[in-house]
Order: sequence, then C-alpha cells, then structure tokens
Amino acid sequence: MISARFAETLDPALSDAEAIRLERRASGAAQADRTVLVEAGGRRLRFDIFVVDPEAFSFEDVRVWQRLLVIGYGSTVYCVELGTRETQLHELDSYFGSFHVGDGHCLIASGCEILRLGRNGSKIWQSHVVGADGVIFGGVDGDRISGEGQWD
Repeated sequence: MISARFAETLDPALSDAEAIRLERRASGAAQADRTVLVEAGGRRLRFDIFVVDPEAFSFEDVRVWQRLLVIGYGSTVYCVELGTRETQLHELDSYFGSFHVGDGHCLIASGCEILRLGRNGSKIWQSHVVGADGVIFGGVDGDRISGEGQWD
C-alpha cells in the first residue's frame, strides 16, 4: 500500500527520504514551502514544493490515485507518476479547493472550475467557470457530476 501525507519540516520520517523538488519555475530557494511524504513498502520519498509567486493557500490535499501522486496546493496541482517520477503541473485559474477521486476518475475543484485528470496526470478536460468562490462536489454518476458553485 502507498500512503501520502503532508509532513512538517522537522518530521523524523523525512531524514532518510529521497528528496524530489516540485516547482512551477526555478526559484533557487533552499527551504520548501510545503513537503509531502510518500511511503511504500518501507521506501520513502519526499516531495518538496517551492512556491515563487504569492498565492492563496485556502486548502491543501494529497492523494494517491492508481500510481499517481496528486497534490493540490496554492493554485497548482502537481501530478507525479510514482513509477517513473514523470511530473506534470496544472495551474488553476483560482485556488485549489478539493479532489473527488474514484476508480475511473480524478476531479479537481478550484475556486471557480473543475479539472479532470487522466491516469498519467494529463488534463483530459477543464470546465468553464462554474463558481466564483468555491466549487463543491456532490457526486459522480457515470459521466454526470453534481455539486454546487459558490457565488458570494
């Protein structure tokens, strides 16, 4: 089983974990803004997230979907294929809100839109604006997504 969680900088589990840097563009920073720890079969990987531009950090979440690590932080979704470590980044039009993950889908809600990922982390589609201050998933039934768009 593969587990993933946000970790504090002083977490002793990070000391022997192989470090992988995630950033939208090179920052040169030495201290990560946030760190994710992945553990699988006694092996540990740490993903250090570096943010260059000021962003809204309303919500954060990390999931393992199939063999894909998916991290929502700031206004970016980071996707890492754990076998190859191939990484894809998706910039959202607003802040990251939440994930809705099922066997056949990985959906991401931002403050105003929905993004659907493929199994390799690529973007399958992105909605138009469906909310102005948050999108809340209600459920997924086949190809129908229900939920609410906040407009306040």
